[in-house]
Amino acid sequence: NWNFYDGSRLSHFLKQKGLLHPDDMAQFILRTLHKHLNKKEIDEKEIVEYLADKRKKAMEKKRNR
Repeated sequence: NWNFYDGSRLSHFLKQKGLLHPDDMAQFILRTLHKHLNKKEIDEKEIVEYLADKRKKAMEKKRNR
């Protein structure tokens, strides 16, 4: 349990990067781990921007129902 909802040190670190939703935080960790294990370049900023944009679009879609 990473305690994203309770405010762990990890969640605070990820919030500083711009990830506010716990699902996005978990997705960030999984994506960076996958890239690390496959010896691919990890562009944290790109991943954060992708996840933030995806979250924003999902919220807009939900509002427009």
